[in-house]
This record gives sequence, C-alpha cells and structure tokens, in this order.
Amino acid sequence: MWLLKLLQELRVPIQQPPRILCDSIGAIYLCSNPVFHTRMKHISMDYHFVREQVQARTLHVSHVSTKDQLADILTKPLATKSFKELISKMQVIDGNLLLRGRIGAS
Repeated sequence: MWLLKLLQELRVPIQQPPRILCDSIGAIYLCSNPVFHTRMKHISMDYHFVREQVQARTLHVSHVSTKDQLADILTKPLATKSFKELISKMQVIDGNLLLRGRIGAS
C-alpha cells in the first residue's frame, strides 16, 4: 500500500489494483468473504486490513501454487533444490562471480 501511495504521488497511472499472491486457499477465502464470522475474532489486524482493501477493490489476492511462491525464499528455510529454483525465477545472481578475474589485476 505504501508503494501504491508513492506511485500515486508521483502521478504514475495505476491500471488495476496491486495483486498479492498467496498459496493458502483458506486465507484467500477469508480475505474475499464479506461475512465476518465470530470465530475469526482472534485473527490479527493485518488480516482485517487486507480484507477491507479487497472489499474496497484497492487490492486483489490471487492463488499461486506453493512451489511457485517466491516469497518462501525470504520467509522459510528451503531445500537446496527449491532455493536454487526460486533464485532462478527471481533472476538473482551471485555478485561474487562478477568480480572474479577483475580484482588484483595490475
């Protein structure tokens, strides 16, 4: 939401609401369900904020397969194979490779 406000201040036109990719179908359902259940009183304020934004159509929550969830690389320990696949999808490269052969050449 902060980035959206910044883009608006910079007068960058936003064609559609930002999209959050979530691998939990249950969480997506809770965000889009307009009925507030008394069983959900324990859910944090973050959930309520996202739910209000989805209802106001200023934010869109979509499903993404767990194996394609790029945020996992920042939030949980991963097996080497999964880690390398996600880094590849994010196009992250090892900065040390750029320096090899260029330092100490006199």
